[in-house]
Amino acid sequence: MINLSDIVKAYDVRGIVPDELNPEVARALGAAFVTVTGVGELAAGHDMRESGPQTGHRGHLRVVPQSD
Repeated sequence: MINLSDIVKAYDVRGIVPDELNPEVARALGAAFVTVTGVGELAAGHDMRESGPQTGHRGHLRVVPQSD
């Protein structure tokens, strides 16, 4: 299990792909953000490193939180 305090920083999320940050973790962080803030859309991006696309979608997202 990933310790989120290792990758969630004050203004961004940083982690080693795919050991700490992967599509599953990215989706979970997005869902948590939506749940906490109540927004329905957000933007996701990455830098120019080759590992960036491995973290999931880049661009404008419409987020529908999953119900438990």
